[in-house]
Amino acid sequence: MGRVFEAVNPEGHRLAVKVFHPQVMASIVRGEDIFADLQTATQINHPNLCRLRNLHHSEHITVLTMEYVQGRSLRTIIKGKRHRPVKNGLQLALKVMQGVAALHQVDLIHADVRPANILVTEANTIKLIDYGVRYPAALCGPSQFSSSRTYTGYMAPEVWLGAKPNQLSDVYDLGVLTYHLLTGYKPRKTPTEKTVLPLRNHCKSVPPDINELILRALLLKPEARPASANEMLKGLTNILLHSKCAEF
Repeated sequence: MGRVFEAVNPEGHRLAVKVFHPQVMASIVRGEDIFADLQTATQINHPNLCRLRNLHHSEHITVLTMEYVQGRSLRTIIKGKRHRPVKNGLQLALKVMQGVAALHQVDLIHADVRPANILVTEANTIKLIDYGVRYPAALCGPSQFSSSRTYTGYMAPEVWLGAKPNQLSDVYDLGVLTYHLLTGYKPRKTPTEKTVLPLRNHCKSVPPDINELILRALLLKPEARPASANEMLKGLTNILLHSKCAEF
């Protein structure tokens, strides 16, 4: 969608500035508003979401200013590691779920929850980035996901096949993230693979109730998944409070 730069405003505060690629802006079809959700998104102030500030759009350039987050992407942190301890992995997953739940509560979606879009600060705070702006229609759909494109393991099967992202596809992404954090593996090698191995096949210390919840989030039929990030968050929190996992 664009390149991100570090900047300093006139008051001396550091900001992150996303400059949208010209080809992205050129791909917008007539009447399409990829920034329709941005006004709502800029009103959200949640500790697990990178704060969005202002959008500047002109004939020559489109930029979005955001909170500057000093840290590393979760992708960099987990790269090369087999898996994270269950306690640590669940703590990370819970924070991400809280951020996505905050979006769902105001009828927004993230549409791209994956380690590359999750920053971990030096204080170990989780910050979700890359939300509030829709992909242009020309960049979406099955034509963009041909057999020549690599499947990363994070996109919901129905979105891969061309469906519009929604809260249920966000829930799927959260399921993949939690599965990946706890086991070191992604649940599916192809977007339509029917069988997902239980988490406990990879990591025996994953509690059965958590195993069941995550597998529900990964079901191929979207309507069979938890209805939102908030429902998934409540389910996981309830399990941790009323089981042997209470220490998490």
